Amino acid sequence: MRNVLSANLFRLRKTRAFYIAAAAMAAYALFISGICWFRYLNGELMLFGMEEPLLFAFCTGGTVPLSAFILTPLLSVYLGTEFSCGTLRSKLSVGCTRSDIYFANLLTCMFAAVFLAVLYLFLTLTAVPAVGGFRIPAGRFLLLAGAGLLAFAAYASVVNMLSALLCDKTNTALASLLLLIFTMFLTVYLSDRLCLPEFIEAYDETGQTTGEMIPNRYYLQPAARAVCEFILDLLPTGQCMRISCYETPYFPRMPLLSLAVIACTSAAGLLLFRRKNLK
Repeated sequence: MRNVLSANLFRLRKTRAFYIAAAAMAAYALFISGICWFRYLNGELMLFGMEEPLLFAFCTGGTVPLSAFILTPLLSVYLGTEFSCGTLRSKLSVGCTRSDIYFANLLTCMFAAVFLAVLYLFLTLTAVPAVGGFRIPAGRFLLLAGAGLLAFAAYASVVNMLSALLCDKTNTALASLLLLIFTMFLTVYLSDRLCLPEFIEAYDETGQTTGEMIPNRYYLQPAARAVCEFILDLLPTGQCMRISCYETPYFPRMPLLSLAVIACTSAAGLLLFRRKNLK
């Protein structure tokens, strides 16, 4: 598999989409850094530490996983080339197994995902003189960043599975983007439900408050709340959203769930890829 992985990384460096994605991520990082400098030069009070712009690498403002929208087309184009340009047939003809091909693609996708995130983190450090230091312990920030990188790797594993099953660049890009949009809205919805208060003010017929607090019927009970919390920690987009806001009440399980996503998608993708009839 080492030779297949080396060939993949070489082809990744020759892929135009890789440089477009890197440029987009660099522009995103410099834009966030520029906003910090603009506020600093205008004398605005910085109510946040350096951890906030850095953790935007995983989700912008806790709602939009912009980095994932940059990563998805890159992985779809790169993996789709395996089928559209005859690369896959060439690998099989020289004796590469489907397992080697699948896991080499997986590692390549993970490398691309982590590289883009690290590129953002590195370029955003240019805002340190404007923002200042961290307002959370450095150890906690490193743990959050590490969990975010692992969540990115888990998302890359999902895209790799879709590519192996669909065997088409266009279909993979469409399915990946639709899945990303669906999970983005799902995580925002679940997060909003979890933030609802247990009690709300009561109103009379005229719309005036009575001063009485009544139970909120939309408040999630413990069982439903636990399920929503688990879904948010399971989905890579949910993890990225929570990490970007450094709101991680069940942080120890998040890396484990990312590893579980990688293991499950890899097992399912490889099993179905072995049975795939490659035309």
